[in-house]
Amino acid sequence: MPRSEIARYLSLFSQTCKAVFLSSKAKSYKLDHKIVTDIRDYPIPASWERVYSKRSEVYDSFVNLIYRVH
Repeated sequence: MPRSEIARYLSLFSQTCKAVFLSSKAKSYKLDHKIVTDIRDYPIPASWERVYSKRSEVYDSFVNLIYRVH
């Protein structure tokens, strides 16, 4: 997804959720430079507090994150 689209989703989550679960492949891919492929590049709002971060026990290439939304 383009970074602007990810930011739009995260903004909607900030307005409607108390917590957000993200699960994504931790590895990067060489795709179109406009597409965000690494969860470390997501524009996570500074007000969000990461309360959980762990690799998936089922799919080792995935990372699971939970954020408390403030």
